[in-house]
Amino acid sequence: MTVQKFLFVPVSSPKGVGEYMRSQAIAKKLQRDNPDADIAFVLSAEAPYHKDCPFKVFLTPQSPTKHSSMVNKVMDEFQPQLVLFDASGRVAQFRHAKAIGAKTVFTCQHNAKVRRGMRLRRWRYTDEIWRVQAHGASASYSSWQRLKSKILNKPLPIPIGPIFPLPEPEKEDTLLHKHGLQKNNYLIVSSGSGGHYVEGKNAQETFNEAALIFANKHKLETRVVFGPNYSGSAIKQGYCASVSTLEGGEFVTLLGSAKLALISAGSTLFQCASLGVQNVSVSVAGDQAERLEWCEQRNLTTGAAFDVNAIVSALESINEQPQKIDRTLVENGLITAVNRMKNLVGE
Repeated sequence: MTVQKFLFVPVSSPKGVGEYMRSQAIAKKLQRDNPDADIAFVLSAEAPYHKDCPFKVFLTPQSPTKHSSMVNKVMDEFQPQLVLFDASGRVAQFRHAKAIGAKTVFTCQHNAKVRRGMRLRRWRYTDEIWRVQAHGASASYSSWQRLKSKILNKPLPIPIGPIFPLPEPEKEDTLLHKHGLQKNNYLIVSSGSGGHYVEGKNAQETFNEAALIFANKHKLETRVVFGPNYSGSAIKQGYCASVSTLEGGEFVTLLGSAKLALISAGSTLFQCASLGVQNVSVSVAGDQAERLEWCEQRNLTTGAAFDVNAIVSALESINEQPQKIDRTLVENGLITAVNRMKNLVGE
């Protein structure tokens, strides 16, 4: 039996981590379904999390998008049956993947990336484009985009939905005990990767300040989950303590059991919505404002400005008067994504 080989090329940098975490969630589910699968990642050497990747890693000096010749050489060496470019990749990389006989997938989490993926030069070498947005956030397509789909005989971008690890209920009691928490009676905090700066200030530091104030004022156990790109000091003060980076399934499990969450408006925002968790979200990166606005319009989050007092005020608001969250508006696309990859390479 031929071993299935999958290569993941997510955006990777000292700042964001969302694309990498999404790719890792898919890779882990693939591995659980098929333990014999051979899985590898191409990551930037500048991204601290490359050291902790549980799969084979090929490094490029900076973002893989900037090193087409190196990425193409990796493909020659690894000989994948499918390459998933998570919001990344140059036309030369897509073209080379097709030249060695691999299937190609391009994921995009906002409309600008969708438009980029649908350019003729790139789309001709792409088997599937996935929209990893909440389904209601998908935009309509122009007549020209639909015509390109017919000319190339390619499907329009497929609405997969946001992708993140599945909760692990069998670990819930162990995790709660480990971190000294009671179900539905704690605040969990995550600024994302820990590497984002807003107006010169590290986002994690602002989240830390707000968490300390709220936790100790309301005597609510709070755990601040540091992102892999954050290297600041640990927190242990009153009801608030920090936790080093959690494995994806563990984080989602703790998130789903929380009373409240303070998060950046990255992929964790959709996780909260799908789990029905009351949350305050803050935009800390360029592509997050649009996501936050969409979710706030549907009462899936309470947005707050990047300011300690504003964040604390928003947390107090949802603590006193919780919102009703419609969990059906956001569905986890992980299983759909994995099944599509299996179909592309052939069971």
